[in-house]
Amino acid sequence: MNDLMSSEADLNDASQPPASGRPAVRILLWTLLVVFSAINLTANTIEGWSLVAGLPSAIVVIGCAAALISHHLKQRRR
Repeated sequence: MNDLMSSEADLNDASQPPASGRPAVRILLWTLLVVFSAINLTANTIEGWSLVAGLPSAIVVIGCAAALISHHLKQRRR
């Protein structure tokens, strides 16, 4: 009876995807990407704010996107 339970537990463990390293980093990057995208959109719709707030927020958005892509590729190689 215990052998059946242990084999079922092994099957359940195998069916779950492997835990990716540092999920908090991905959550933070996605949050920053969304927030700074909204800031960029808002700054670019208000006349005169595109260089003051739009350009720095666009740089942060590009950096977050690059970091997310890099993180995804590193996790994929494992």
